[in-house]
Amino acid sequence: MVENRLWQSPGSGRWANYLQLSLNGMNYLGLVGFATDKYCLLGCENRRKIEKIERVLGVKCVVSRALATNLVGLFCAGNSRGIIVPSALYEFERENLEAHFRVLTLDSRYTAIGNLVLINDNGCVVSKLLKKHAEEIAEFFGIPCEVYEGSERLIGAVAVANNRGCVAGKKINHSQIERVLKVSVGYSTANFGSVHAGSCIITNSRGFVVGETTTGVELNQIKEILLPSSQ
Repeated sequence: MVENRLWQSPGSGRWANYLQLSLNGMNYLGLVGFATDKYCLLGCENRRKIEKIERVLGVKCVVSRALATNLVGLFCAGNSRGIIVPSALYEFERENLEAHFRVLTLDSRYTAIGNLVLINDNGCVVSKLLKKHAEEIAEFFGIPCEVYEGSERLIGAVAVANNRGCVAGKKINHSQIERVLKVSVGYSTANFGSVHAGSCIITNSRGFVVGETTTGVELNQIKEILLPSSQ
């Protein structure tokens, strides 16, 4: 078993800005939560791991559940201004979230919102499956929201963004994402070859958290994309 790894710069006494661990036995961390520059929403109650995540991302974690599961990153998406949830969410789950955030409930038959939305504080790109909700999302967050122009329907699963960069697959329309989200897009896998960056990574502008199976090469690529040294 791989130990949780919280990286530290040699001799600096300061923690680095990325972390490897598993959550609820899973390495696909983006299914368990997501982060913004103001908070991290997480479906994990392990206090030790929560403290490590808070240290790396520099924000407090809000623990919740979605549809009676710990997969809040699969069923929810958001930025610093609020979150999007499916109408299928249980009332007590929605009330818990509303105690912490502005909440937009989408009246859609598609529940895996996290797989269908790519968002940061500058803009939002949504799957064709949420086409009729694009204007509603734009108005709620006060940012541009466009329907993804390519063939990929699960844009939130294959890409992840913060306010500094975006990791996306090779076949993804990088130019549209760069224009709408106002960040550079780069390609990397995670978790030893997975192209589903959105399902693998939790990130904000301060750092990122990935699964234990992510290789050293992948870590360096992700860091260069999400935390460019020039910014």
